[in-house]
Parts: sequence; structure tokens; C-alpha cells
Amino acid sequence: MVNGLRKDGPAGAAASEDSSGPTKSGETLARSGAESSHGFAPGVVLAGRFRIVSLLGRGGMGEVYRAEDLKLGQPVALKFLPDPIDQAKLSRFYGEVRLGRQVAHPNVCRTYDVIEADTRHFLVMEYVDGEDLASLLRRIGRLPQDKGLEIARGLCAGLAAAHEKGMLHRDLKPANVMIDGRGQPRIMDFGLAVLAGERQPHERAGTPAYMAPEQLHGEELTVRTDIYSLGLVLYEVFTGRRAWDAGSVSELMRVRSDSAPTAPSSLVPDLDRGVERVIMGCLARAPSERPSTALAVLATLPGGDPLQAAIAKGETPSPEMVAAAGVVGDLSARAAWAWLGSALLALLAVLWLGDRVILHRLVPLPKSPEVLLDRAKTLAAKLAPADAIADSAWGLDADLNYLREMAEGDPLPERWKRLKVERPGPLRFWYRASRVPLVARTWLPLPPWIPGARPVGRVTRQEPPPIVPGMQEVVLDPSGRLLGWQRVPVRGDSPDVDVQATLLSLFSEAGLGAAKLTRQTSAGRGGEDAIAWRGPFPDAPGTARIDASIRDGRVSLFAVGRDDSAQAPTTYGQVISDMTLEITLRSMLVLALPATVGVIALAIRNLRLKRGDRRGAFRIAVFGALTGYVALKIGIHLPSSLYDLIDFWIVTDAQPIQWAFIGWLYYIALEPEVRRTWPHTLISWSRLLSGRLRDPLVGRDVLVGVTAGLIWACLWLGGVVMPDPIPMLTGVVSRTAPALALATPALASNRAALSVLLQYLYPSVLLAVYWLLGALVAFRLTHSQRIARFLLWLVLFLVAMTMFDDQSAGIMPAAVSGLIVAVVFRSGLLATAIMVYVCFTQIYLPSTTDPSVWYAGVSALSLAIVVGLAVYGFLVSLAGKPIFGRSILQA
Repeated sequence: MVNGLRKDGPAGAAASEDSSGPTKSGETLARSGAESSHGFAPGVVLAGRFRIVSLLGRGGMGEVYRAEDLKLGQPVALKFLPDPIDQAKLSRFYGEVRLGRQVAHPNVCRTYDVIEADTRHFLVMEYVDGEDLASLLRRIGRLPQDKGLEIARGLCAGLAAAHEKGMLHRDLKPANVMIDGRGQPRIMDFGLAVLAGERQPHERAGTPAYMAPEQLHGEELTVRTDIYSLGLVLYEVFTGRRAWDAGSVSELMRVRSDSAPTAPSSLVPDLDRGVERVIMGCLARAPSERPSTALAVLATLPGGDPLQAAIAKGETPSPEMVAAAGVVGDLSARAAWAWLGSALLALLAVLWLGDRVILHRLVPLPKSPEVLLDRAKTLAAKLAPADAIADSAWGLDADLNYLREMAEGDPLPERWKRLKVERPGPLRFWYRASRVPLVARTWLPLPPWIPGARPVGRVTRQEPPPIVPGMQEVVLDPSGRLLGWQRVPVRGDSPDVDVQATLLSLFSEAGLGAAKLTRQTSAGRGGEDAIAWRGPFPDAPGTARIDASIRDGRVSLFAVGRDDSAQAPTTYGQVISDMTLEITLRSMLVLALPATVGVIALAIRNLRLKRGDRRGAFRIAVFGALTGYVALKIGIHLPSSLYDLIDFWIVTDAQPIQWAFIGWLYYIALEPEVRRTWPHTLISWSRLLSGRLRDPLVGRDVLVGVTAGLIWACLWLGGVVMPDPIPMLTGVVSRTAPALALATPALASNRAALSVLLQYLYPSVLLAVYWLLGALVAFRLTHSQRIARFLLWLVLFLVAMTMFDDQSAGIMPAAVSGLIVAVVFRSGLLATAIMVYVCFTQIYLPSTTDPSVWYAGVSALSLAIVVGLAVYGFLVSLAGKPIFGRSILQA
């Protein structure tokens, strides 16, 4: 018996009983081998080393004997050419040795050497104690499905090993497959094998019954030619019958062209439909419609793990193979509920922490931006009634200098409670009006996911610079009280009728009583008077400082601040420090050129070798271009000038296209390396790109990503609440974290919130890709996954410690870096991208637990996105199982 199969037919490494050389139309489909002119009796020793044991069989290419290698003490098979020998057969014989020695695989019979003795040439091969598949099928008929799948997987793996060496077998058939003593298939007889691309014109070599159509017609042969023969072999394995019956080559060609093979399931009703799809796919008439590789066939067979097989062979699995991996990924109801519950608990923690550290939830916001805008326009018209306003812009900003001074003066988290009563407060609504279009042409050349990056076209308080005559700015606090007003003088301005009355009006708009203020200075310089007042706030603790400038008899500036403030110029809405910005830009300049050259070289190589996932890269680039395009168009300020509008419309197109191209380039260049080394990190991502939205593994990774993203947001916000326990690590007390003010710009309008929502979709994917590629680079340098994890963690930790100048002692950055590394390595690209996006939505979009506030709608949108992703992942990860599983109901 051979693994449960009877072994009473021919045994050993037998030659093909129907192997043949070149054929002609009209010949029979199976040729019997020529009889040898003389045989060898048992006991004969050849070449002083090989003692004949028995004859194993005869075929068209000669005789095969079992022999004993006296030198090594092991059985071998000796294959002899028939007499008389000609040069063509001898050349083919040497070719079989030359090609066969290149393949070393458990599913391929090994070829050792070719020896000449007594004017006869024989091939020394591995002896396989078993039965050839043809005789086995004749004896028992079709194989059981589980055994057939085992044989099919072995054939695919062995054929893939030959194809990897550039070889085409050209004569794959049951007679050339041995089933060894362990029941494993072994591909034999490479006598007709050629190197791919070495087509011999008009030659039709092989066994016609197992030839592909292009092989029968003497056309160019490819890997897909052997795939067709593999399909014919699998057809017999699972049905016990040949796909077509014919008595001659011409009849075979006719029936193949006129009819399709009978569906295997009609012969074997209980056959797995997946097996049938594999067989019929291999038997497609057009080579382009067949699977591209034997590994692709292996990947589509029911069960098995083709990814591990490909990795073990050093192959780079195709994106289709990665997507078709046998990883189901579904969760039990208990596990799915555990993940969903963890996500909801983390979301509640984010909301609870947000009430304590996020700026717009610490500062009262009684009036919406629409109300503040109307008031700002009224004040601008009142203070400069003669100005014709051609363009205007507005927004919400946070005074970060104000927050830093508060944090450095008081390291305890309770300091933030003072924001509810202090004036003027860190949040300011600003309104800019101009006689000419407001055109913001400068931008920070940073990736869009770095806080502080500003795309071209977004008007701020500094861009365009307030230098054009007639430009004015109104600054209000969240309650609508005036905090500042300034106007660039215009030549020929008429002086105020009563400067004192104008100042009293400004004090009134600011909610300050001028009678309680003390005038401090009055200095004249260049026709401009600078005046300052100090005094108590009427409804808040602290001392107010009011500055005003009067030029040519007209008030040109009015500003309200705290007397204990440094009054230093602030960069509103920007988190990244100037030092970090300079370091980042210099590093980008130093590293960009060699990195870009290397990436371009890799991309060209992968495209030339057809290794790059062009379809996946194209879809990512289109996704990035579209989301970036819409986000920019929504977020920019559209000038009132038609010329500037057209100019901006064209210029802002360049940014999303630029980042889309960069993403495409890096994906083409480096994704194949990840696919080759860690394909498990791309399985759910590949399935998502192929449209499998209801795949359980996709759902599981989405659920994991949502939970991890919310935990990341908790750690980020918790780093603000937690005081610095180890100040020696940083040398400074804990200061405000960027989470305090990052959501402020999105409060300005629904359009701004929607822009933020779209803006971080593509960067989330890019960040996930970069982290995964960084881990791969570390792994290639160290050849240790453990060290690669540590290096990735270290880089992320250092970036987190240096990018923001207000992190605490490193506990939060260390925890966040550890979380990222865990998700990257354990769950892969999709979960990492979801994690980044969920965290960004919680940090950069306004949220609240109070449904009565004016920004509750935007908050509900951001929460709905997170909850929707979590519920989607929960339902899909169950793969159709009951939501309340039996184990839960019984618990």
C-alpha cells in the first residue's frame, strides 16, 4: 500500500509508458516504447559502481532499471537510451540531465549524473519507491477528494520549482508522476524539457493527449502551456477519466476545437466547486485566460497555505495570491464582542479625556462662527465705513503662546480649568477684509500629515501679509467681544472726527470700562502715537493691557491682552516649532535625493520584471488624488479675482497629484519587497483593493484598527492630563500637548470640518505604508524581526519626542510607539491605516458630549464615522455567524 492506496501495479521510477518525441498529425496519442536490443540481468555491475537489481519499465525514451550505488550504498534508478542511438536523442539526454539537476524540490525526482559505460549512456536518478500515477488511476479510478487535493498541491509546488528555474516540462502527464511511499507526487522525466523562450520552430514534442492547443499547433510555448497539461492531469485525478477521448492527433484537435470538456462535477456530483473552477481555469483555450503560474493554481485550490510555500521557496507571491491566501480571519461572537466593547470603551475614554484637555471643550463657546462673522463684518463697516470690501476671509485660531505660558507657569493639570473664566482666552475668531483679492500664495512644503503644514491657497492671519493699504482685521473672543482691530493706512485717509470717541467705542466693543483703566504711556514716533492702558477685567481675574496706535489723527490699531503676557508674536494655528520645522526641512533636503533615486530605480526594476502591483498602486494613487483634490478645493480660500481664481484652481491641482504620484512610486518600488517578506501584513489590504468588502479578515482588521486608533487617541490626550513624573528626561515641566488646539481650525465652518475629514484619508494610508516599509528596511539590515521591531519603535519614539515641543517625559510617546509597532507587525497595513485615520479624526475634528452646543453636528459626524467603522468591522468579522453566539448565550 502507498498511504492507503494499493500498490500492486508497476513500482519504481518507471519511464513513461506513452512518452514520445516529436509527433505528426494522424499519429496515435500514445506510443509504446521500443524494445531494447539487449537488457541487463540482475547482478550486473556497470561503471564499477552500479549493480543492476531489476527492470522497472520501458518507454519511448528507453529502459529504466533499479540499481544499487555500491559507492554510496543507496538505491538509484538508471535510465538508458534505446539502441541504436542518434545524436538528437543523445543531445536530448544530456539536456535532461543539465536541466533536471537544476531543480531540487521534494515533489520533483532528482537527477544526479549521466554516465557512459560499454558504449551505452545512462542517466542516474533518484529511485522513488512507489507507483506511477497513470497505473494507479487505471487500477483504482479517481482518487478521493482529500487525497486528490494533496496530490494536486504537490504537483503545483513541483511544477512551480521547475518554472522558477526557467524550465518548461512539455510532457507533464500521469505516467510522468510517481506517487512515492509517503503518498507524495514526484514529477519525473525532463527529457523533453526546454528553457522558457527557447522555442524550436515547428516542433511538436510531448504526448499529444496532454498537450496544450498551442503545443499541438507548434506555436510558442510558455509557463501556461504546462498549466494546461496540469489541468488535464488534475481532471483525471478527480474524475478518473480523460478530458477528451480521441484516436489520433487530428481527431483530438477537432474535438478540442468543437467542444469543451465535460464539467467534472457532472461526473463526480460531490466534487468541491473550487476544485472544478481550478481545473476548468487551467483548461482555458487561450493561454492568457489560464492561471499565470503554478503557484497561482496552488493559491486557488481549497485549503492549504500557498503563502508559506512561496516564502519557503523564496518566491514573491502575486497580489492575487496574497488576496487568495487561506487565512479566513473570522472572529467568534465572543471575540468580536470583546473587540467592539473595547472600541466603545476607548471611545468613551476619549470623550472623557477630551472634556479635560481639548481646547474648544475647556473654553466657553456661546456663539457660532456664523454669529461671530456677522458681528465682525458689522464692526469692520463701523470702524472703516468708507472702505469698499472686495474680498474677505475668516477662521478660528488658538494662541499657543498663551497656552505655553499658562502651562509653564503651572505644571499641574488643574491649570486648564482657569480657561473657563480667564480673559481674553486662547481662542480667537478673526476676520480679514481687503480692497483687493486675498491671495495666499505661500505654503509650507511639508507632508500634509505633519501638524503645521499649510497648503497653498489657505488664508491665515499672516498670509497674505497684511501690508496692502486698506486691509483690516477684526479679532473677537468666543463671546463676540472685540480683542483686536487693525487697518493698514491708506494715503489720503481723512482723520477721525473724534479720536477719543473712537477709542471709547472700541473699549465698549471690547467690554471694558475705560474709566477703570490707567493710561501708562504716550510716545510719538514718525507721526504715530502708541498708547497703552492697564486695569482689571470687569468680569474675569487678572489685569488687562490695551494697546492702541494713532496715525495721522486716525486709530489704526487696537489690541486687548493680559498684562502678564509676553505679548510676543504668535503663529496662530501652527503646532510645529520653528526649530523642528528647520530640522525637518533640512533632513528632507539631505535625504530626499538619494531616497528618491533609490525608489525610482526600484520602481523601474519592478515594472520591468512585472513584480509591482500596478493595479493596487493605481487605485491608491487615484484615491489619494481624488480625496486630496476635494479636500483642498473645500479648504482653500477662493479669491474674488477671476485671474487669481483660475491660477489657484490650477496650482492647487498640483499638490494632490504630487502626493498621489509619490504614493504610487513608493508603492510600486517597495510593496513587492513587503509582499515577499511579510505577505501576511498585506492579505486584508489586498482583499480590500480587490473589492472584497464583506471578507471576514477585512472586517477583523478594520475592527482592530478602530480600537487601536481610539487607544492611541486616549494615550495622546492622556499625555496632557498626566503630569511629568520624571522631569530629568526632558529638563522641563510638562507643557501643553498639541491635542489641545489641533481641532480648532475645523470649528470655523462645516466646510473646514469636511476638508479635515477628507484631508487625512490618504495620509493615513501613506503613513501606514511608510511605517511598514521602515520595518522592512530594518529587518533587511539586521535579519532579525525582533531587532526590526525595536528599531521601528525607537525611530517613532524619537520622532514623537522631537516633533512637538510640548510632550511630557516620554511615557506617552513610548506607549504610542509601542502600539503602532504592535499593529504594524501583528495586523498589517489595513489595520494600521484605519488606526491612524481614527486617531486623526478624534484629534483634528471637534467632538463634544453636549448635544446642545452649536458644533454638535460636526461632532456627531466624526463619532458616526468611528462607530460606523467599528460596527462594520464587527458584523463582517463574524462571517455570517449569529451575533449572539451559542457560547455567549450559555455563558
